[in-house]
Amino acid sequence: MNDKQYILDYLGYLKELSRKIGVGVDFGNLVKSKPRNKNLENTFFYFDKNLDIGEIYRIDIGEIYRANKEVDGKLYWYLRQKLIEINNSNQAIFLGIGLLKYVIKENGSYTNKAFGPIFIVNLDIEEDKEGKSISIYFENSYINYDLFNNISENLEDNENSIQLEQAVYFIKTLEEKLEETNNLLGLKTLAKEAILKIPEAFNIKIEQDITIENKNVKEIFYKKESVYLDRNYFFVNNFPSELSTYKSLELLIQEINEEGDFKNSTLKKLFVSAFEEKINLEKVDNFKLEDYEYLTPLQLSESQKKALENAINYEISYIQGPPGTGKSHTITALALLSILLDKKILIVSQKPPAIKVLFEKLTEILEKNNIIPFIYYYDEHKRKMKENVGAVERLNIKDDLKERLRYLEERAIDYINELKELEKNYKKYLALENKYYSIRKDLNDEVKFFEGGFFNIKNYLNHLKCIEIEELNLHKNTFKVLEGYGNTRLLQLRKVFLYRFLKNYHKELELKKFLNISQSLFLDSLIKIIYDYNKIQDTKSKILSFGDIQNLVNRINHIKSQLMQVSKELVNLKLLLKIYENAQKYKNNLAKFKNVFHWVKDRLLKNVQEKVNYENILEIFNIWIVDIPNVDRILPMKPNLFDIVVVDESSQVNLAQIIPVFYRGKHICVVGDHKQLSLEATGLGFSIGGKLDRYTWEKFKPNKIDYEQAKRRDLILTKSSILDFLVSDDSDKDSNRESFNYISAEAQSMLNEHFRSVYPSASFTSKKFYENKIYIMTKNPNLEDKAFKSIKVNGKRHLKFNVVEEEIDEVFKIIESLKRNRRYEDVVLPDYVPENFSIGVLSFTRDQVVRLKIRSYEYGYEDILIGTPEEFQGHEKDVMIISLALDETCTRSKNHYENKNRFNVATSRAKYFTFLVYGGIPENFHLTKEYIVHFESIENVDRKNIDTENAHLDKSKFESELEEFVYNYLKDIVNEINKNYHSDIRIYNQYETCGYRLDFVLHNRKNKKFIALEADGPYHYEQSGLQSINYADWHIERAERLKRAGWKVIHTPYYRWYINGWLDSSNPIMREELERIKKELVENLTT
Repeated sequence: MNDKQYILDYLGYLKELSRKIGVGVDFGNLVKSKPRNKNLENTFFYFDKNLDIGEIYRIDIGEIYRANKEVDGKLYWYLRQKLIEINNSNQAIFLGIGLLKYVIKENGSYTNKAFGPIFIVNLDIEEDKEGKSISIYFENSYINYDLFNNISENLEDNENSIQLEQAVYFIKTLEEKLEETNNLLGLKTLAKEAILKIPEAFNIKIEQDITIENKNVKEIFYKKESVYLDRNYFFVNNFPSELSTYKSLELLIQEINEEGDFKNSTLKKLFVSAFEEKINLEKVDNFKLEDYEYLTPLQLSESQKKALENAINYEISYIQGPPGTGKSHTITALALLSILLDKKILIVSQKPPAIKVLFEKLTEILEKNNIIPFIYYYDEHKRKMKENVGAVERLNIKDDLKERLRYLEERAIDYINELKELEKNYKKYLALENKYYSIRKDLNDEVKFFEGGFFNIKNYLNHLKCIEIEELNLHKNTFKVLEGYGNTRLLQLRKVFLYRFLKNYHKELELKKFLNISQSLFLDSLIKIIYDYNKIQDTKSKILSFGDIQNLVNRINHIKSQLMQVSKELVNLKLLLKIYENAQKYKNNLAKFKNVFHWVKDRLLKNVQEKVNYENILEIFNIWIVDIPNVDRILPMKPNLFDIVVVDESSQVNLAQIIPVFYRGKHICVVGDHKQLSLEATGLGFSIGGKLDRYTWEKFKPNKIDYEQAKRRDLILTKSSILDFLVSDDSDKDSNRESFNYISAEAQSMLNEHFRSVYPSASFTSKKFYENKIYIMTKNPNLEDKAFKSIKVNGKRHLKFNVVEEEIDEVFKIIESLKRNRRYEDVVLPDYVPENFSIGVLSFTRDQVVRLKIRSYEYGYEDILIGTPEEFQGHEKDVMIISLALDETCTRSKNHYENKNRFNVATSRAKYFTFLVYGGIPENFHLTKEYIVHFESIENVDRKNIDTENAHLDKSKFESELEEFVYNYLKDIVNEINKNYHSDIRIYNQYETCGYRLDFVLHNRKNKKFIALEADGPYHYEQSGLQSINYADWHIERAERLKRAGWKVIHTPYYRWYINGWLDSSNPIMREELERIKKELVENLTT
């Protein structure tokens, strides 16, 4: 491994810093809760003289102490009770070394600024089978960095500060001494020494020296002075995920050292690119979705199809998912595709809610025979997963299922082949329709020219079409020659001759006018007209040969519906049979794997994992969904176990967390959005954090790269997520950043269909942050009510805290009124907002959030999520209330508030309605002002060309003579239906939705039903200026997108409105079409 030693150095840096970030204990909340009637020692802490002067006191780190039931009865029963309490939770028992309570006096009152241990010892505790003793394994000791975070507030927040340098030196020295200390006695002594130096090192001001006590905790709990309790004790606390990360990196480093090489080629290329020279991460396959699109039982957009292909083909791919665009849907489709391709896939996220969504989506399709046919693991689901593996062991299926699978596969192939043939014919028809449009347009233009300069011709085309084009060409060529010699006698004789010839076909020709025109120009135009007229008749004849095209379209939709049902059953059966056959084949191994879910302790887990052949288990279960902190608890640290590793919410996952996970996969697929909030800090988050980070980097210095260069390459743990590292976003980053984009443009895909928020909100997001490239799928006549209200209160921001109390008052007035009446002032929540609607309250400042939470507790609103944009990322609510905590004077806050990524997250959380509450908006807050103006512009549309009979139709929007012609008949049909069926149907024209414009939308306001009518499809295609896609493919893609958004569309063929190339109310085919349209409107809008 010497040739790539920097990989080990970098992993060492990540491991050490993860330990620093992860370890943090603060009992401050315990002080605030004032548990006066509780036994603090038994409930929260366990003190025992044996920990201070007895046998445990002298035990070394890395050794085991057995608390005997008979000898150590009190300790034994405390530990046993706590083990029961924390079973199946994310908590653990720790040993605290010393207990510092740091108190300051502010404005006449005392505040606990820090309350916690100096050092923490991680423990591995388990009871023996006989219940006679409990083993305590003292694993590792750590500095409680949270404690130093809380006492460092007085430090100047300046990297060049001497005070800051002094504090960092103190921490660095303490770390070095801690590494040399290997027993509890030494830890206790070192903690006491540190206490004496803390005031000077951190420039903290206290009224008197810190008192050192060795009493019990309850005696110092309520003292209004700074106290240090010089004792060791057990306590229960949440197990930080960063400690899981630390252990994971430790396992990875151990694995690399044992193997003597880094055996994951994709990650190795990534490290080489980061530390040496750029290496292209390749396209290693040429997979095309093709028939698999029909076999995957989910509807997919074009961008989602591209995302699936990229995940299969590229070593590293990126799925960018702007708010509400279906990231989970796409990942679910990738999991289903992996069944069809027999690939192994691991899906991870740092957030259990994210993997829960994926679990729910997959089980909707896959949960059959009372088993979950994939691995889904996080702490709360561990027991169910163990039971599920047991159910797989007992699985018994019918013998005829293989035959059923073969039948479904044959049926699917037949359906696919028929569908391809039908779509091929439909595309031929659409190509002819577009051809008819193009020819008719050319014909119309030429006729206008001809009639403007020569004679009326429309009424005589049926006669003129009989003239041979070749004969006219001979005349034209003759006239070209004769006209070159001037107005000769011969030219005049030829004109008379031609006049007599054409008079047989055109009775209204005037000789005098005919003799005075250029015959070559006349004949050239006439030839073009006759040629186009014959072509249009031929094209129409071919179109009519298809019969009623709606029958073809209905058959296509029917086959697709059948395929969806067949593919769902096929995927289920294919997976079930695979699980059953391999479960029987590897029965003993499956039984061993089930034990993995039983053990909690790392040492025991490792022993159990080593007995399991995971290659066999992955043949049984090919889909694994796990939260990142638990990956090591269920999977060994082995390279290339999976074909694909997918990380969801990648902007919230740091490098240390994900690298050990990626090591297990051949391909990497990151899912997230670099336009939303990144992981700017993973937890150090206090003033000495940057210095400690720098110190740790310089300690390892991978490949001799200095800290500043590492920052520019997004290699620093406290600054970058895996998404920051892989995908550059130069538009919103420091110009000093080295623009390393490890994922090729071809391997990136942006999901572009938004299904979550109503149009006013989603359109702002698309316009301001995604260059209008997102298609809003929620726009329809039923979702057109007001979606926003801004409320200015008469309040100013607090001089010391970032709080506007008047805004808080207003927020809770809104909440109370909405909960009681579904309204606030002039805002009434629309009917489409659910009855039990959810509310979220967001503020950009932590101070305002804290005050909002306190008020919420007072009101008993426990169901309301309150947080910053950072806390809201990944969450959405039906109604959002944004409290800006601003007034006009807060100009210096602009960079925080109007950071585009933060603003994107903050303004895209609401599904239906947003209230914006503010005391004032500073003059330089341009983005905030744009946000308010955006909604005002939607609500105040200029209606000067409104049809007074129909308040939704704007005649100025008619784009062609056909649209206006159709409308004149359509409004009569609607009036008739309204009268006969007591409906209230309104017509919209040029209605924008899903990235398209619909010619007409008809909405029955009584029953909320709506339908679109498309009359001018070829015209819209022409206006779009698309060169990369033909009309037939464009039309089908357009129809499919609208269908995904829930639209029913009546396509009225272009040719049916024209007779001989011109609109004519006497056209019998048009009359038939009007009757068909009327019938469909009645069926879809009145029933």
